[in-house]
Amino acid sequence: MRPSLLYVFLVCVAGCTSGCSTGAQIEGARMINANKEKGDQVSACLGEVYSKPDYAHLETKLYLKGFQFPLQYLTDPSKPNKPEITDLYKLYNELQSCRKMALDGAATVHPLLVAALVDYYSEEDRSWIDAVKGNLTWGNFNEARRSAMNQFQDRTTQANMQVGAQLQNQHQFELQQRQQAVAAMQQWAYQQKQFYQNQQAINALNRPRTINCNYYGDTATCNSN
Repeated sequence: MRPSLLYVFLVCVAGCTSGCSTGAQIEGARMINANKEKGDQVSACLGEVYSKPDYAHLETKLYLKGFQFPLQYLTDPSKPNKPEITDLYKLYNELQSCRKMALDGAATVHPLLVAALVDYYSEEDRSWIDAVKGNLTWGNFNEARRSAMNQFQDRTTQANMQVGAQLQNQHQFELQQRQQAVAAMQQWAYQQKQFYQNQQAINALNRPRTINCNYYGDTATCNSN
């Protein structure tokens, strides 16, 4: 499996940028950053294992470069011989450290990614067991591994959609809560204004009022203050 394709779990909420504002957006960004960081680490681990000279001869039989298996790897009718089986055991043992790293990293992203990886490793291990027992041809071995990878991709796609929907719902809920809070604050501000205006009216009512009148000849002119 090509290292860069191990982590395909990418989650984000619409509108999420470097200026994420809701908790859902922040969590979506965290998942993406954690996914990339751990994916890079796993890539380095797998690359180091696959590049060892001890396994160079296996690469002519065992496809390790991605999801698109060339036809010759899927139709090879030969079976692993004893030296190849010995090296398959060694390779599998070294890959375990990379698997642990991937699972540890997945745990920091989301439980659904952990579950997808565990299922993928479990399914792939069935083919490894049959291969070292001499029950599979190289072609069957590669086909079984390809099938496990495709299932892993499908499951992570489904998980990605599920988590994305959850985050989107959470995002919308947070926005609704904010809108309600803004509306409440606006209502409160209006009430305070009304109180102030009422107090002004009361003050105006309580203000002493006087009437001043002046006579000009036989006409009285009165003014109130």
